[in-house]
Amino acid sequence: MLIVLSGLPSSGKSTLAVKIATILELDLSIKTIIIESDAIRNMIPSYREQVFNPKHEPVVRSAMFALIKYFLEKDYLVINDDMNYYKSMRHDLREIALEIKVPFAIIYISTPREVALSWNKKRGLPIPQEVIEDAFNKFDIPGKDYDWDRPILTADLSTIDPEDVANDAVNLIQNLLSKPSVSEIKTVAEPSEVDKYKQSIDQLTRRIISETIAYKKNEELAKNLSNVRIDFVKKAIKNKLTLDEVSMKFKEIINEVVQTLE
Repeated sequence: MLIVLSGLPSSGKSTLAVKIATILELDLSIKTIIIESDAIRNMIPSYREQVFNPKHEPVVRSAMFALIKYFLEKDYLVINDDMNYYKSMRHDLREIALEIKVPFAIIYISTPREVALSWNKKRGLPIPQEVIEDAFNKFDIPGKDYDWDRPILTADLSTIDPEDVANDAVNLIQNLLSKPSVSEIKTVAEPSEVDKYKQSIDQLTRRIISETIAYKKNEELAKNLSNVRIDFVKKAIKNKLTLDEVSMKFKEIINEVVQTLE
C-alpha cells in the first residue's frame, strides 16, 4: 500500500509518519518504510550546505519514485513523507500505486500556515520561512477537484494529539488493506477521460510556469503566475480547449505578466 502525506513544511508530517509507521511495523507486524525526498537531497553536498539547485530536483524525484516502486514491489507498506502540495505530484504517486496494483491513500495535514511558521522558528529555522510561505501560496488542497485526490483523513496537528491521529490513520489503513483484491481496486480507481483531460491541462500549465520561473528567477513573478494559472485552468476546462490551444494561450498570458514586471 502507498500512503501519501500532504501538508506544509513544519506542519507535523514527519512526526505523524513515524508514529503511524511505528504502530504498523512494531504493533501490527506490517512491513513499513518511510520514504522522503529530503533524505535523497541530503546525499547531495550542495543541499547539505542549504544551497538549493533546481537542476537536481528531477533526479531527486526520479530516485524517490524508484525507491517507492522498489519497496512496494517487495510488499512493503510505503509512507511518502513529503509536502506533495501540487495535485499533479499526488497524481504521479497514484500512478505508481495503480501500476503496481496496490491500494493508495492520502492523509492531509491541515496545520495552519502561521502555526507551521511558529514551529519552524522554535526549531531554529531549519527551513527558510519563505519556503513555507511559497508552499502555502501554491498549495492545492487535496480533494477539491478529483475523487481520487480526496484524503482518507484530514488533521490539524496543532489542535489534535498526533498519537490520536496516528491511531485513527492506522484503523483506516487496516480497513483499506482488508478491502477487495488490488485488481478490483485498480478498476475502480481508473480515472475518467474528463479527469485525464483536467490533469493534462494542470500538468502542462505547471510545466510552462516552471520553465518560465527557472529562466526569470523572480519570486514575485512566481506568485503572480501561480494565481494566473488557477484562473486560466478553470476557463480552459470550461471552454474545452485542446492542449495545443492551452499551451499557446497560456504562454501569451505569461508573456504579458512578465512584461508588466520588467
